[in-house]
Amino acid sequence: SNHLAARAEELTRRGVTVVPTAVDAAGRIRLDAALHALWERGIKSVLVEGGADVATSFIREGLFDAFRAYIAPRLIGADGAGIGELGVASIDDSEFLEAVEVRSLGKQAVIHGFRSGWLREVQAQSVQTRRVPSRPVHAP
Repeated sequence: SNHLAARAEELTRRGVTVVPTAVDAAGRIRLDAALHALWERGIKSVLVEGGADVATSFIREGLFDAFRAYIAPRLIGADGAGIGELGVASIDDSEFLEAVEVRSLGKQAVIHGFRSGWLREVQAQSVQTRRVPSRPVHAP
């Protein structure tokens, strides 16, 4: 759209590198394509920070290696959910985190874990190549 083209032009004028990526039928950026474009530009690690919609999209598509949640001692109800609907029918179908650590950070609790199987994938690639993987674990 003209609005997006104008926004991209403005960002480019400000020194931002705008990388065109594929979009889905609803016009949303395809996350796998965006991550692949970053990988091709030498960006091997991405910190994703956003609301429930962003977190849910990365989780639903399996496009995360590690997950960190900050839990504050505030009760705000469903509208404050950090992750949206994942379509999980039962607890047995849910995503499982491995190597989970829980620690305090001021008044918050921090939970950090890795996507189930990710550590084994990286270790297998490292053993095969004797170095850090040279390609993304998740490629489109």
